[in-house]
Amino acid sequence: MAHDYYSAERAQLSNNAQILTMGAQIIGIEVAKKNVEAYLNVSWEGGSQRKVDKIDEIEAHENT
Repeated sequence: MAHDYYSAERAQLSNNAQILTMGAQIIGIEVAKKNVEAYLNVSWEGGSQRKVDKIDEIEAHENT
């Protein structure tokens, strides 16, 4: 859940987030636009690879 520019950016940079979610009743349209911009304009840095690998492992197990 991204409620500001920083959290949207970090979702991608730190966690390799595949989706961006925002609360419609929490933020306005301009903040939402900036969050999307932040999310789309960065690439994953790989800093949390161990955590991402664990999530991938869980997802693979659930999909078999």
